[in-house]
Amino acid sequence: MKTNSFIYLMALFIAISLFSSCEQNDLDNALVEKIEHTQNEHLSEDIIVSGDGYRGVSGRVIFRLGENRTTYGSLGTSPNDTYRLVFDSNDGRLKIIVDALNYVVYTSPRGTGQKATKIEFQASDGNFVLYRYSSPVWAAGVTGQADRVALLDDGRLVIVNSSNNIRRTIATPFPINNGGTIALRVGQSAGRNTDWRSPNGRYRLVFQGDGNLVLYDTVNGGAPWATGTHNQGGVTLRLRNDRDLVITRSNGQRVYESRTRNQNNIHSLRVFDNGAVTLANSDGNTVKSLR
Repeated sequence: MKTNSFIYLMALFIAISLFSSCEQNDLDNALVEKIEHTQNEHLSEDIIVSGDGYRGVSGRVIFRLGENRTTYGSLGTSPNDTYRLVFDSNDGRLKIIVDALNYVVYTSPRGTGQKATKIEFQASDGNFVLYRYSSPVWAAGVTGQADRVALLDDGRLVIVNSSNNIRRTIATPFPINNGGTIALRVGQSAGRNTDWRSPNGRYRLVFQGDGNLVLYDTVNGGAPWATGTHNQGGVTLRLRNDRDLVITRSNGQRVYESRTRNQNNIHSLRVFDNGAVTLANSDGNTVKSLR
């Protein structure tokens, strides 16, 4: 009987301890949530800025003088939630993206070419600097009268003074053009060493001298897409009347084709601000995505 009572008392003690622990965890979690909420409210201060040819533009404070960030990821959005500033973990560069369209409209310069590990809004001189550990990678080049960094509703990233006047525009996003640049219409052709740029100027579609059709990213570098037809004798890029996009040799033999014959809603070959290369209808809507 004594053994059973002892077991009962021990079970009761363990249950009370577990309840108290859970209650304390709930309190701790609530406190953390409250702190995070307060911090987010602090970081999400919205202001009205003027200067640099603008007056009365809404902006959201991303950095205050003396602050630094060493964590990659989202740094904040514009007040209208159209634009987002990101510290990219892949290359350590600042990027502004349009959330709804899911593509980059600004990337900070390469600077020294090294991957940054820290962003610092320096209290000593008001400069906004990307660092790789203790070595600067890129800087905005501002000195004095700097108080905050804000992301504006039009996508610009600016440094403002204590009166919310713009001291320096750090970044201006590429303009958005959803119609893309028309490279070829049905029935048109192009010879080698012909190129077209996306409306924002970031992407360059080139029919090269080696017969390869290549898309280049002029901001991040590299070639995210190509037909792979280099050194195969291709001399002409043509969007045929039957709606097939082809690269042909001088004898008419094909080295590339899009396999879109008789898709009669195809109107043109286009390159877009987000790096898409498509065969599109007359409204610019994609019929077939090449990239």
